[in-house]
Amino acid sequence: MAAESDPSDADDFVKNCEDVWIKEMKYRMSVAFLSTCWDKSSAEMAKVFTVLKREECSRLFRLRELLSSFLGMQGKLWLSLPPISAPLMKNLVDKPRDPDSIAAEVQSSIRVRAAIKQKEEVDDAIMKEDEEPGPGLSGISTASDGDFELQSPLLSEILLKADLIEVKYSPYLMKPWKTVLAIVTHSSVLHLFNVPSTRYSTPTEAFHALVPLVAVPTEETAKTMNMAKHRKDWYKLLQPSDSFTLANSTVAFKDSEKNAYTFEITEKIQTNAATSMMMRKTTTRKIMMRVLSKDQEKEWIAAMKADK
Repeated sequence: MAAESDPSDADDFVKNCEDVWIKEMKYRMSVAFLSTCWDKSSAEMAKVFTVLKREECSRLFRLRELLSSFLGMQGKLWLSLPPISAPLMKNLVDKPRDPDSIAAEVQSSIRVRAAIKQKEEVDDAIMKEDEEPGPGLSGISTASDGDFELQSPLLSEILLKADLIEVKYSPYLMKPWKTVLAIVTHSSVLHLFNVPSTRYSTPTEAFHALVPLVAVPTEETAKTMNMAKHRKDWYKLLQPSDSFTLANSTVAFKDSEKNAYTFEITEKIQTNAATSMMMRKTTTRKIMMRVLSKDQEKEWIAAMKADK
């Protein structure tokens, strides 16, 4: 990109510039959301399982008490059948009746079933290891248990620079400076994300503030809240508020303010022929960016003028 020259030649104009980092960022965050959702859902399911186990123990305890009482009454009614009722009564009486013993029996049955299930999973894993992966998957390690994480999108190799910066759009008169999270990628695109407040000191803190919380149904919310009504598409919250195609832009220094340094980006964009008064195919838009040091200014301009 020749950033010093004005990209006015129609042959140099880049159309439909899509940034790979946006796709990669959404993929990384989707994996992170799935992992968080799995952890929270597992915790809630553990609570449900505990409740079910407690109810099952209580049910077995009450059932044994009812059967004992029933057979006792039957024994009184059918005194002529002691050889039949006596073995059944002895079997029921000999069974432990306290809740702790019943819970131990239930837990033992669960462990036996879990051991069988684990053995089946191990056998399946051994069979899958013997299978040859396709040519497109050679050399790729697989996490069969799903316990893996991706790095933050801010650590991506296709990201050149990310930091908090102040901006304002043309016309500049009477417009305040606004703090945004600015990101420059290898696709020659500058992305601006609106941050909720100015209290963040690092780009990582600002990016985490943009990430929506993962909410899973709990025993309380499932009864009182309509989850479909409160559902939001998480990826819409990670959409840049504005993007500049640097291949169609020029970057220029501006007069420094007190304790601050500024530079201006002028981007050439396509116009709508139906609304253009002069029938021009392109027009321009400008944005001013402000940093607190000369070194920061040089770093930003170098990143935006770098050959991608």
